[in-house]
Amino acid sequence: MGSVFKHLFRVGAAAGVALALSTACETNNQSLVITGAIPPTVSAGVCTFTPSDTTVSNPTMDVAFSDTYVIHAAVLSQFVDRANKDVPRAESNSVSVTGAEVRVTDGLGGELGAFTTLVSTTIIPPAATGSVPITVVAPSIAARLRNELKLGERRQLVIFAKVFGQTLGNKSIESGEYQFVMTAVKGALITFPTDTDDPSTPGRDCNIPTKDKTIDDKVCAVGSDAVFTCTLCRERLGITNPLCAPPP
Repeated sequence: MGSVFKHLFRVGAAAGVALALSTACETNNQSLVITGAIPPTVSAGVCTFTPSDTTVSNPTMDVAFSDTYVIHAAVLSQFVDRANKDVPRAESNSVSVTGAEVRVTDGLGGELGAFTTLVSTTIIPPAATGSVPITVVAPSIAARLRNELKLGERRQLVIFAKVFGQTLGNKSIESGEYQFVMTAVKGALITFPTDTDDPSTPGRDCNIPTKDKTIDDKVCAVGSDAVFTCTLCRERLGITNPLCAPPP
C-alpha cells in the first residue's frame, strides 16, 4: 500500500510541475488586442503616431515607390494592475511586445507570404494602449506585386497580423489576429501638377518644383496612403529617378 501511495505522490507531483510550467508559458490571446492602425500626424516633416480612437481606413501601398508597408498598430493591454502602491513591488502585468506574425493574402484567399518580424521593444502598462510599428508587407511581397501589376492597376490584399511578447512577470503573451483590407497599386499615388512642367523643353516633365506644398505636407512615407507630387518624388527618390517623370 505504501508503494502505491508513493507512486501516486510522484505522479501528482510531476503533474503539478508540468501544470506550473505550462501556466508560465501559457499563450493568451485575449489580454492583448490590436484595435487598429494609427494614422500619422505630420508636422514639419516629422511623423508621430499617438494612440487614439481614430484608425486608418482603406490603407494603400504604391509598390512602384515603396518596398515595405508599415502600420503603427494600436495595441491594447487588458491586464489589470497588480502592483500595490503601499508595497515596493514592480508591476508584473506590464507587457513587453517584441515581435509580430504576419500573413498576406490576395482578395481570393491565396497566400502571398507569411513571416515573423521583430519590433523595437514596446512596454505597454496594464489597461493602456501602445503604438507598435509592424512591417505588414515585406520587400519580397512588394517585389512580386511590382512585377505582376501593370501601371495604374490595383489589387486588394487581406492582411492578418498578431503581436507577441511577454509580461514583466515572465508570462508569454500574444494577441489574436487582427485582419484588415488594403489596396496595392502601381504608380497611382503620384501626381504631376501643371506648374512642374518646364515650357522650354518638349513634352511633359517635372523639371520645375511645384509651388503648392499642401499635398506633400501630409505625406509621411512616399508610397504609403497619401498622394504626393512629382516634386516630392524627386526630393525623396532622386531627381534622375524615372518613376518621378510623367508617363510619355
